[in-house]
Amino acid sequence: MIIALLIAVCLLGLLALIAINLYMVNYSRQYILDDDSVKDLEAEYIVVLGAKVYKDGRLSLILDDRVKASVKLFEEGRVPAIIMSGDAQREDYNEVDPMKKRAIELGVPEECIITDTMGLSTFESMKRLKDEFGVDKVIICTQEYHMYRAIYNARKMGIEAYGYPAEKIDYANQLQRDVREVLARVKDFILVLFKT
Repeated sequence: MIIALLIAVCLLGLLALIAINLYMVNYSRQYILDDDSVKDLEAEYIVVLGAKVYKDGRLSLILDDRVKASVKLFEEGRVPAIIMSGDAQREDYNEVDPMKKRAIELGVPEECIITDTMGLSTFESMKRLKDEFGVDKVIICTQEYHMYRAIYNARKMGIEAYGYPAEKIDYANQLQRDVREVLARVKDFILVLFKT
């Protein structure tokens, strides 16, 4: 009896995990833009979500591609500023300053870059966009696998959010990131549901 109950609970958990992921991906897919559709869109900000920065200040390839995507959008002139949102709460680790530096190297004027040092997670970055920056309409730059969750979070918080994915390339350890993302979608679904 106990074994049957455990099996039933595990199956229900698995079904919930699959259902939440399918729902979030299908909900957000329509708001992901390509090079053609992004040309017709104006927004208040481009938002770049943080990722790993090495100790010497170099951006990981994933983060560098996000910054490059944001600069490409900025150069088209439809969005006046970029928000770099990431973790910069420890003395020995800072995502946003290297992101800003890289964007400046690529030609973005410093005065057109805003940093959010409290973007400690995708959920917190999106929540802060609404609560702290009063943003109503944004284009988010990240990889497609991560985009669904970012768009979902933002839209459920009242932001008209669209996604512009970084170039599609094969990153090392992508399977590990994909598995983590499946679980993170469930976590953020619950956080959004209860507005935690």
